[in-house]
Amino acid sequence: MRASLHRIPALLLLLSVLASEGIEGLGWGLGMSVLADAEASVLAGHDGDFGWAGYFGTTFFISPATG
Repeated sequence: MRASLHRIPALLLLLSVLASEGIEGLGWGLGMSVLADAEASVLAGHDGDFGWAGYFGTTFFISPATG
């Protein structure tokens, strides 16, 4: 139990950063994000790109527009 409790402050920090920056233009569902409006988002990509964020700053994105 102790090992997982130290991650809570890091998760709260990540959520506060996402809430203040970079969330415009994104939609959310089932643990994934969808880039709904590429022009409104600070993320590079195309409308319809989807993916998720992982541990240690990793991210995974799929872009149907570029294959």
